[in-house]
Order: sequence, then C-alpha cells, then structure tokens
Amino acid sequence: MAQRRAAGLCYNCDDKFVYGHKCKRLFILEGVPDEDEPRGAAAPDNSSTDEPAISLHALTGIRSNTYHTMRMWVNIGTVRLTALLDSGSTHNFMDSAVASRLHLPAKHSTNMHVTVGNGDRVACSSRIPDIAMVVG
Repeated sequence: MAQRRAAGLCYNCDDKFVYGHKCKRLFILEGVPDEDEPRGAAAPDNSSTDEPAISLHALTGIRSNTYHTMRMWVNIGTVRLTALLDSGSTHNFMDSAVASRLHLPAKHSTNMHVTVGNGDRVACSSRIPDIAMVVG
C-alpha cells in the first residue's frame, strides 16, 4: 500500500487517486493481519497508513448507487446473512453479535485498528481468520 500511495494510485484499483475518486469495479479483498505481538513488545507505530479501512456506508449498512455499495446474500455454514459489498473497504467486517451467534472462533486482538471513511480510527477487539463464506 505504501508503494501505491507513493505512486498516487488508488488502494483498490490501478487508477490515479484524486479527491472524490470512485473505483470503476467492485472488489472483495480479504486481508490477513499479522499475529498479535507478544506482551512486552514495543508499541505499534500508529503513523502507518497500511491498516484496514472500511467506508462509513459499509459500517452503517447504507446502500447507495453513488457510493458503489451492493447488498448481497451470503451463507456462513448453514446461516444465511445479508452482506454489504463496498468498493471502499479493504477487509470484511462483522458485527460481534453475529459472530457470537455463529459460534465463530474469534481471536483476541489488541493492536488492530480500522480506519473508517471519515478518517477516524476504531479499535477492533478480535478477528476471525479464514471464514468460509458462500455468495449467492
């Protein structure tokens, strides 16, 4: 991501990034965060811009043709859910109540933050790697 930023490219497509940029295609990107640092390790450098991002539209469930969001059905195991696909998000996010209801194996994470669409950073208390999700 640092290389894309230095080159002035959008994080999600190969177009130049300018204020108000909108990707021409929708993407599903799944990142795998590094394992949590052991206790006593140096504090993470919060100046990095290479952290997960989610748009406010995906976070709040707002659907809009203007902001390239799409609502779709997904299955996790035998449970059918509604997902919001947003071209401005770099990771998949799930409400903790849904994760609990599905009995997904959440791993505690103390150093993961998410940058939301307005630039605020929100702490994530856990992550769930390798979820099998079927779209449709």
